[in-house]
Amino acid sequence: LIKIANAIVDRLDCDRDSLAKAFEALVEYTHYHFTAEEKLMMLYDYPGSAHHARKHGELIVQVAEYQERVLGGDVPDKASFLHFFESWLVRHILDEDRRFGVFLNAKGVY
Repeated sequence: LIKIANAIVDRLDCDRDSLAKAFEALVEYTHYHFTAEEKLMMLYDYPGSAHHARKHGELIVQVAEYQERVLGGDVPDKASFLHFFESWLVRHILDEDRRFGVFLNAKGVY
């Protein structure tokens, strides 16, 4: 996710087609990653899975909104996208995913 988001930042000054492809990759990978993570939560009966999945859903909606804006010809400025990325993805990783990781580690999953 971080690599794709960085690619988007690099393409914000490029043509719309290049940026649209980068957002498409972000949408696809977000779905893939969150689906895999939620399956793992179900497998280990993670008690915070419903809350975590809601957070995933919120993020998917926001990423899709960015993608729609780009497809409509609107290019977000770097500061706006970086704020979104840092506040959402990084916070999600440091908070939600860290708790899930601690839970998995307690179950013997490393």
